[in-house]
Amino acid sequence: MRQDDPDIRIHDRPDGLRLQVHGSLTGPAVRELELSWQTGASILRGRELVIDLSPATAIDGRGKELLSRMAASGAGFVAENPEMRRVVGEVAGRVLEPVERDSAPKGLIDAVRRIARLLLCPFIHCDPHPSTGQ
Repeated sequence: MRQDDPDIRIHDRPDGLRLQVHGSLTGPAVRELELSWQTGASILRGRELVIDLSPATAIDGRGKELLSRMAASGAGFVAENPEMRRVVGEVAGRVLEPVERDSAPKGLIDAVRRIARLLLCPFIHCDPHPSTGQ
């Protein structure tokens, strides 16, 4: 892929659809994002649509106009780069807070550990109920 080729990545998750823009949202990338949006809208079924501009590096006037239309239709945005956050604030009036992509809530991790211990301890000879606080 050439550096100026559009790169829109689609992440279909149970809670929503994320369209992630890599590189510049200019020229052909604007059209690619618009087509991805139109295609994605047909499979949302009430789930959230999020446009992730964290990896984006630049946006032209057509890109801003598209983002404005997406915001008006209810799309949410993620933008970690200060410049992209400024642009999203300008065209949409709102920005979702950045989230750590590879982390899970501590409570969930603890619950998975407890379940794993309960299931595996009979087979590996460990205490399924270790003392807490140590």
